[in-house]
Amino acid sequence: MPDKIDKIAESIGVASEQIREKLVGFLVSRYGKTGNINQAVQEIASTNITEMILEDFGLGAELNKALSLYPGIVNEVRENIGRVDAIMSSNLRLVDETYLSNHVRDVGVNLTRSLMQSVVSDISPQQMKRVLLDATSSLRDYQINALVNTTVRTYSSSVFADSANKYLPDTARYIYVGPSDGKTREECKCYLNWQNPEGMTIKEIQGNP
Repeated sequence: MPDKIDKIAESIGVASEQIREKLVGFLVSRYGKTGNINQAVQEIASTNITEMILEDFGLGAELNKALSLYPGIVNEVRENIGRVDAIMSSNLRLVDETYLSNHVRDVGVNLTRSLMQSVVSDISPQQMKRVLLDATSSLRDYQINALVNTTVRTYSSSVFADSANKYLPDTARYIYVGPSDGKTREECKCYLNWQNPEGMTIKEIQGNP
């Protein structure tokens, strides 16, 4: 599953970068050097740019690819532990859906404001493009890659932790499995370095490092 998460996150990041460039290009072609500033401002104010990003330009469908991994994560935890709290896993998913949507919403709000200011300032199309690219920097490939990767991995660890705490005895032992490379967080490297080959109890994990 970790490799699959990495591939999906990278794919969504690439798609997001393409969507960002197409979106900015569309807005510049529509509002760059507009003839009627008042009409343009009114149109921008009545346009839901967040919905445009998610629906018209397809970022919503891309983010759904990440959420489509969740049933597999739940099944994997169920196979390892035996049980999963369905209500908890469902609520955690809803939180993540909102979290990802809010990220795009914030971009939409920032983009709307920057677009309107660009139109009112009557700047050149080239200047507008630079402004809008800056306003959508949170949709850059590496930004979305990291966002998706962290969100999905956090969901996985949360479902596992919840299930382990509820359905396994205190004497259960856990082994941290994961890569140790340039992407590995320092906290995870610590677990890889000091964990017992036979695994550790929750109490032992909480007491380290």
